[in-house]
Amino acid sequence: MKVFDTNGKLCVTTWETAAGGATFWTALANFTATPASTSTITMGTDQTATIPVGSPLKYTIGGTVYYGMVTAITSNLLTVAGAPLGGSVTALSLGDISRIEQVDIVVNGYYEDAANTALISTDLNAALVWRKSKAYAVAYKVWSKVHDSSTHGKATVLINATELNTAAAGLTIAADATWYSTVVDIATAAYDINPAEAIEIAVKKGGTGDAHDLVVSIMFVHP
Repeated sequence: MKVFDTNGKLCVTTWETAAGGATFWTALANFTATPASTSTITMGTDQTATIPVGSPLKYTIGGTVYYGMVTAITSNLLTVAGAPLGGSVTALSLGDISRIEQVDIVVNGYYEDAANTALISTDLNAALVWRKSKAYAVAYKVWSKVHDSSTHGKATVLINATELNTAAAGLTIAADATWYSTVVDIATAAYDINPAEAIEIAVKKGGTGDAHDLVVSIMFVHP
Protein backbone atom coordinates (compact mmCIF):
# COMPACT_ATOMS: atom_id res chain seq x y z
CA MET A 1 0.00 0.00 0.00
CA LYS A 2 1.27 3.47 -0.85
CA VAL A 3 -0.20 6.89 0.04
CA PHE A 4 0.90 10.13 -1.60
CA ASP A 5 0.44 13.70 -0.39
CA THR A 6 -1.15 16.44 -2.49
CA ASN A 7 2.22 17.19 -4.09
CA GLY A 8 2.62 13.63 -5.27
CA LYS A 9 5.27 12.77 -2.66
CA LEU A 10 5.23 9.28 -1.15
CA CYS A 11 4.29 9.55 2.52
CA VAL A 12 3.07 6.09 3.56
CA THR A 13 4.49 2.71 2.60
CA THR A 14 3.67 -0.75 3.89
CA TRP A 15 5.53 -4.01 3.57
CA GLU A 16 4.19 -7.48 4.14
CA THR A 17 6.37 -10.52 3.85
CA ALA A 18 5.57 -13.39 1.56
CA ALA A 19 3.84 -16.42 2.98
CA GLY A 20 6.25 -18.70 4.79
CA GLY A 21 4.36 -21.97 4.45
CA ALA A 22 1.36 -23.71 5.92
CA THR A 23 2.69 -23.70 9.49
CA PHE A 24 2.58 -20.10 10.65
CA TRP A 25 3.28 -20.67 14.37
CA THR A 26 5.75 -22.97 16.08
CA ALA A 27 5.47 -23.73 19.80
CA LEU A 28 8.61 -22.92 21.79
CA ALA A 29 9.84 -24.96 24.74
CA ASN A 30 12.62 -24.62 27.31
CA PHE A 31 11.56 -21.30 28.79
CA THR A 32 10.71 -20.22 32.33
CA ALA A 33 6.97 -19.57 32.78
CA THR A 34 7.51 -16.71 35.24
CA PRO A 35 8.85 -13.78 33.19
CA ALA A 36 12.14 -12.20 34.24
CA SER A 37 10.41 -8.82 33.75
CA THR A 38 7.37 -7.45 31.92
CA SER A 39 9.42 -7.53 28.71
CA THR A 40 11.78 -10.52 29.09
CA ILE A 41 11.51 -14.30 29.24
CA THR A 42 14.26 -16.55 30.57
CA MET A 43 15.20 -19.26 28.07
CA GLY A 44 16.46 -22.62 29.33
CA THR A 45 18.52 -23.32 26.21
CA ASP A 46 20.38 -21.17 23.72
CA GLN A 47 17.89 -20.53 20.88
CA THR A 48 19.62 -17.57 19.25
CA ALA A 49 20.04 -19.58 16.03
CA THR A 50 16.32 -20.34 15.70
CA ILE A 51 14.58 -17.19 17.05
CA PRO A 52 15.43 -14.23 14.79
CA VAL A 53 15.14 -10.66 16.04
CA GLY A 54 12.06 -9.07 14.47
CA SER A 55 10.00 -12.26 14.55
CA PRO A 56 6.38 -12.28 15.75
CA LEU A 57 5.44 -13.90 19.04
CA LYS A 58 2.23 -15.30 20.49
CA TYR A 59 1.97 -15.98 24.23
CA THR A 60 -0.74 -17.05 26.64
CA ILE A 61 -1.07 -15.44 30.07
CA GLY A 62 -3.99 -16.20 32.37
CA GLY A 63 -5.82 -17.97 29.57
CA THR A 64 -5.63 -14.96 27.22
CA VAL A 65 -3.57 -14.98 24.03
CA TYR A 66 -1.40 -11.91 23.44
CA TYR A 67 0.93 -10.84 20.63
CA GLY A 68 4.34 -9.23 20.44
CA MET A 69 7.66 -9.41 18.64
CA VAL A 70 11.27 -10.31 19.39
CA THR A 71 13.49 -7.27 19.87
CA ALA A 72 16.58 -9.05 21.24
CA ILE A 73 17.73 -12.53 22.21
CA THR A 74 20.76 -13.88 24.05
CA SER A 75 21.70 -17.39 25.09
CA ASN A 76 19.30 -17.19 28.04
CA LEU A 77 17.01 -14.17 27.61
CA LEU A 78 14.29 -13.27 25.10
CA THR A 79 13.22 -9.60 24.96
CA VAL A 80 9.70 -8.79 23.83
CA ALA A 81 7.91 -5.69 22.50
CA GLY A 82 4.13 -5.75 22.56
CA ALA A 83 1.66 -6.86 25.17
CA PRO A 84 3.33 -6.78 28.60
CA LEU A 85 4.29 -10.06 30.29
CA GLY A 86 2.03 -9.52 33.27
CA GLY A 87 1.90 -13.08 34.58
CA SER A 88 3.03 -16.66 34.03
CA VAL A 89 3.45 -17.55 30.36
CA THR A 90 1.73 -20.90 29.84
CA ALA A 91 2.37 -21.08 26.08
CA LEU A 92 4.85 -19.37 23.79
CA SER A 93 4.96 -19.58 19.98
CA LEU A 94 7.19 -18.12 17.29
CA GLY A 95 5.52 -16.95 14.09
CA ASP A 96 7.04 -17.15 10.64
CA ILE A 97 7.82 -13.99 8.67
CA SER A 98 4.41 -13.95 6.98
CA ARG A 99 2.82 -13.04 10.33
CA ILE A 100 4.45 -9.62 10.69
CA GLU A 101 3.94 -6.39 8.77
CA GLN A 102 5.53 -2.96 8.91
CA VAL A 103 3.73 0.32 8.13
CA ASP A 104 5.85 3.46 7.79
CA ILE A 105 4.29 6.94 7.75
CA VAL A 106 6.37 9.96 6.70
CA VAL A 107 5.22 13.48 7.52
CA ASN A 108 7.40 16.08 5.82
CA GLY A 109 7.62 19.62 7.13
CA TYR A 110 6.60 21.13 10.48
CA TYR A 111 4.27 18.68 12.20
CA GLU A 112 3.95 19.79 15.86
CA ASP A 113 3.19 23.48 15.40
CA ALA A 114 -0.05 22.63 17.24
CA ALA A 115 -1.45 19.69 19.18
CA ASN A 116 -3.00 17.37 16.60
CA THR A 117 -4.79 14.02 16.85
CA ALA A 118 -5.19 13.54 13.08
CA LEU A 119 -1.82 14.24 11.50
CA ILE A 120 -2.39 11.95 8.51
CA SER A 121 -5.64 13.75 7.71
CA THR A 122 -4.49 17.33 8.29
CA ASP A 123 -0.83 17.33 7.25
CA LEU A 124 -0.84 14.62 4.58
CA ASN A 125 -4.38 15.26 3.34
CA ALA A 126 -4.82 11.50 3.31
CA ALA A 127 -6.49 8.62 5.12
CA LEU A 128 -5.02 5.29 6.19
CA VAL A 129 -7.66 2.58 6.68
CA TRP A 130 -6.99 -1.08 7.47
CA ARG A 131 -8.48 -3.35 4.77
CA LYS A 132 -7.09 -6.67 5.93
CA SER A 133 -8.26 -9.17 8.52
CA LYS A 134 -7.76 -8.52 12.21
CA ALA A 135 -4.19 -7.88 13.34
CA TYR A 136 -2.37 -6.46 16.36
CA ALA A 137 -0.19 -3.33 16.56
CA VAL A 138 2.57 -4.58 18.85
CA ALA A 139 5.09 -1.74 18.64
CA TYR A 140 5.81 1.60 17.06
CA LYS A 141 8.85 3.84 16.67
CA VAL A 142 9.12 7.58 16.03
CA TRP A 143 11.94 9.63 14.49
CA SER A 144 12.17 13.36 13.86
CA LYS A 145 14.85 14.97 11.73
CA VAL A 146 14.63 18.02 14.01
CA HIS A 147 13.00 17.90 17.44
CA ASP A 148 11.39 20.79 19.32
CA SER A 149 14.03 23.33 20.33
CA SER A 150 12.34 23.97 23.68
CA THR A 151 10.21 21.54 25.72
CA HIS A 152 10.15 18.20 23.92
CA GLY A 153 7.12 17.21 21.88
CA LYS A 154 5.48 13.76 21.79
CA ALA A 155 3.97 11.45 19.19
CA THR A 156 1.73 8.42 19.35
CA VAL A 157 -0.36 6.10 17.20
CA LEU A 158 -4.15 5.95 17.25
CA ILE A 159 -5.95 2.75 16.30
CA ASN A 160 -9.63 3.39 15.60
CA ALA A 161 -9.30 6.74 17.43
CA THR A 162 -7.84 5.09 20.57
CA GLU A 163 -4.29 5.74 21.75
CA LEU A 164 -1.99 2.74 21.37
CA ASN A 165 0.48 3.82 24.05
CA THR A 166 -0.31 3.45 27.75
CA ALA A 167 1.61 6.69 28.43
CA ALA A 168 -0.39 9.84 27.75
CA ALA A 169 0.54 11.39 24.38
CA GLY A 170 3.01 8.58 23.65
CA LEU A 171 6.74 8.79 23.05
CA THR A 172 8.83 11.85 23.90
CA ILE A 173 11.08 13.04 21.07
CA ALA A 174 14.11 14.42 22.87
CA ALA A 175 16.82 14.61 20.19
CA ASP A 176 17.30 15.11 16.47
CA ALA A 177 17.33 12.10 14.14
CA THR A 178 16.95 9.57 16.95
CA TRP A 179 14.60 6.58 17.07
CA TYR A 180 12.32 6.23 20.10
CA SER A 181 10.37 3.02 20.58
CA THR A 182 7.66 1.41 22.65
CA VAL A 183 8.55 -1.74 24.57
CA VAL A 184 5.60 -3.15 26.51
CA ASP A 185 3.89 0.23 26.96
CA ILE A 186 1.17 -0.97 24.59
CA ALA A 187 -2.50 -0.66 25.55
CA THR A 188 -3.81 -4.16 24.88
CA ALA A 189 -7.39 -2.91 24.97
CA ALA A 190 -6.54 -0.82 21.89
CA TYR A 191 -3.88 -2.78 19.98
CA ASP A 192 -6.17 -4.89 17.80
CA ILE A 193 -7.11 -3.43 14.42
CA ASN A 194 -10.06 -4.65 12.39
CA PRO A 195 -11.20 -4.13 8.80
CA ALA A 196 -12.33 -0.54 8.06
CA GLU A 197 -10.65 0.88 11.17
CA ALA A 198 -8.38 3.89 10.75
CA ILE A 199 -4.75 4.45 11.70
CA GLU A 200 -3.84 7.98 12.77
CA ILE A 201 -0.90 9.83 14.29
CA ALA A 202 -1.29 12.21 17.22
CA VAL A 203 1.32 14.74 18.32
CA LYS A 204 1.64 16.88 21.44
CA LYS A 205 3.17 20.28 20.82
CA GLY A 206 6.43 21.03 22.60
CA GLY A 207 7.51 24.41 23.87
CA THR A 208 8.26 26.01 20.50
CA GLY A 209 6.44 23.87 17.95
CA ASP A 210 9.34 23.87 15.48
CA ALA A 211 9.96 20.12 15.11
CA HIS A 212 9.88 18.92 11.53
CA ASP A 213 10.08 15.82 9.33
CA LEU A 214 8.57 12.93 11.28
CA VAL A 215 8.70 9.19 10.60
CA VAL A 216 6.41 6.76 12.43
CA SER A 217 6.98 3.02 11.98
CA ILE A 218 4.31 0.60 13.22
CA MET A 219 4.71 -3.18 13.54
CA PHE A 220 1.62 -5.40 13.17
CA VAL A 221 1.29 -9.12 13.93
CA HIS A 222 -1.24 -11.24 12.05
CA PRO A 223 -2.73 -14.01 14.23
